[in-house]
Amino acid sequence: MLLEYVKSESVRKPEEYENEKKLQLDDLSASSNLQNLDDNLLLTQAGYLTIKAVRGSTVTLGYPNREVASSMGRLYAESMLNKDAMNRAGEGYLSDFLRDEDFSGFVAELNRLILGIDYARFPIHDEASCRGAVHLMLACARLTATPENHNALGRSDLEVMVGRTLWVFEFKFARSGQSADRLCRDGAEQAALRRDGEQRSGAGLNRAVLVFSEDDRQFSAFSCSKISGS
Repeated sequence: MLLEYVKSESVRKPEEYENEKKLQLDDLSASSNLQNLDDNLLLTQAGYLTIKAVRGSTVTLGYPNREVASSMGRLYAESMLNKDAMNRAGEGYLSDFLRDEDFSGFVAELNRLILGIDYARFPIHDEASCRGAVHLMLACARLTATPENHNALGRSDLEVMVGRTLWVFEFKFARSGQSADRLCRDGAEQAALRRDGEQRSGAGLNRAVLVFSEDDRQFSAFSCSKISGS
């Protein structure tokens, strides 16, 4: 019942899955009826969100563990993907391609899944929605990704550890008339200048760029650079 409520009331766009969630401290002890209950408060009371930090009267919430994060990712994906795409996303092909370092296969699988997105309800219209959609698909494949990971030089778009290799993704959105290949080169240069992923020691590192085309409605350009590791 809880998940059906959240699916009908909360799931409006894929990037909401990874957005930082906040509440006022007083809300945690306030009583509310179901019609007026804040979605994040409901999820906190049910254990799907937990307190990560408190600053003044503002509470920052997050998923308590990997299993819950994966469960919530599947909930969002169920609303975004049709049944066939949802089933395929859960079969783990995305994680297999990353584990085998077959990035071309990974992108082809992403584009296959994107065909199952209801574009009217969940449009991919900028870099944030690109990242949100891929983040959800990785969650369906039971991979725990971290958005906007910071280092001293900036922040990466999305990072995920697969085996002993860290994959760092940079997303670009090619609007009508823009060169996807040029954006792909720009993304690779930006990730290199920020030294994305290098703060993680003892792991292999692959930096990847994904460019979503507004005209083609798929990832039309991509690149991958192996920075370290076997």
